Amino acid sequence: MKTILFSALFFLSSILIAAELSLCDIPYSNASYFWTQDGPRLPVMDKNLNGNPLKVAGQSYSRGIAGHTGFSAVWNLGGKAEAFSCELGIEDEDHPKDSSSADLNSDVNFVLLGDRKELLKLKVRLGEKAVPVTVSLKNIEQFELRGEYGKGFLRQRPVFLNPLIKTGSSLEELSEYNLKWRKKFEDELSFTASYPNAPAWKNIKVTKENYCGFQNAYKFDTGVSELIITPEFGGMILSYSLKGQKNIISSNGNNPVARPLERGKTGDCGGHFNRTQPRNYFVPAEPVLINGNYGIEFPAEGEIKLSSAPGSYLFIRQYYLIKLKADSADLEIVNTQQNTAPFSQDCGIWSITRLDTSIIKAFKMSLHNSSLSSKDFIKPDNLRSRLISLNGYDELSISQDFLNSLDRHGVEWQRWPLKGEITVKMQDSVFSKSFEIFESESAGYREYPPAHIYLDKRFTEIEAHGPIRMLAPGESVSLKENWSLRELKE
Repeated sequence: MKTILFSALFFLSSILIAAELSLCDIPYSNASYFWTQDGPRLPVMDKNLNGNPLKVAGQSYSRGIAGHTGFSAVWNLGGKAEAFSCELGIEDEDHPKDSSSADLNSDVNFVLLGDRKELLKLKVRLGEKAVPVTVSLKNIEQFELRGEYGKGFLRQRPVFLNPLIKTGSSLEELSEYNLKWRKKFEDELSFTASYPNAPAWKNIKVTKENYCGFQNAYKFDTGVSELIITPEFGGMILSYSLKGQKNIISSNGNNPVARPLERGKTGDCGGHFNRTQPRNYFVPAEPVLINGNYGIEFPAEGEIKLSSAPGSYLFIRQYYLIKLKADSADLEIVNTQQNTAPFSQDCGIWSITRLDTSIIKAFKMSLHNSSLSSKDFIKPDNLRSRLISLNGYDELSISQDFLNSLDRHGVEWQRWPLKGEITVKMQDSVFSKSFEIFESESAGYREYPPAHIYLDKRFTEIEAHGPIRMLAPGESVSLKENWSLRELKE
């Protein structure tokens, strides 16, 4: 009798474990707004973006999750799922506003992530039959579906068809669990730090004021330079200048508007900020880490510490420690990211400083490391002939005619330089951003060389890529950089 009872219980348990639930029926815990012809949208269930039945390569489907690149949606599973299966494809139906000249040879990079690790990556082309895939989700807490940019942006409409989770949990249990996580994300987004009065430092004047609509901006006057930080907006440096001269930091033509940060919907902005590495941690269309409001502290004269909310989407908390000195325009910035996940994960600093393109005259980087010359490139290719080499440096001059000639892709210049420094010559000043570099790819660089410049008509990005490290829970990775700003003397 006991044997029969045990067998029956085992049979029932197996049925429960083998149960399959549609991901369409489980509310996601977080999702990114993506671009569409009708404005920012969130993932759509069981319909395409036009509200019509799903169709891929002429075949119709009743169940699926649809969107546009960059697509990102997250479910929290609590380690209670065994596997995930679906079919990956690109929606057939165009939007009425699509240009007839839009690339019909479009494709999308589909990525499945489990606890921030890549479980699958697959390129799918428009018009191809949907591709069936299955991945294990055993012991996974966070599961993410991504549709990353490929060719032919207008027609990059990824769909995850018949998305099924194999689990022993009920639909009600997983739905309730994800809604709890959604509340957690929303609380972090609405996190409001305390903004203390400006410190009474002896040699550096600090004032608290309204800047670009932010009520709690801090202005630091060293006697030589001025720095403005907005902890309410991603902890950003939004202004940096020699006294009496123009701010060199870009705000993309318009001052950023004071508004809550919402993943993928915040819009572009200028300033200094960090993205995360590896690239599959990059939140589409979001120039700052998801946490908008940063706390600010003043540990000692000339020191500013900025701290984000915990950040349970990427499981990363971000910090900046900024040091400045009286009678100097020099800054030291230590960018830090801490792993707040209950698991180990890769993490690296991608430091970005956006400058005002309209006042830039030239860039300069040291010659590249010959042993890593394959990492050196400049786009468009014809710009290589414009580089002028002198005293161990390459210089690229920028003119108004040159800017007018740029297409929407702009200019990219990246290399593994002998010296970790990028210098920018401007109308009235010279800006330099220096940073540590490492000897080889074995140090952890898996995607980009450390020095990287991007330029278009809207803004210019001076970027430093730190090494990617595997961090245990609670561990941190940092990248220190030094800024200098001095008057231009021809």
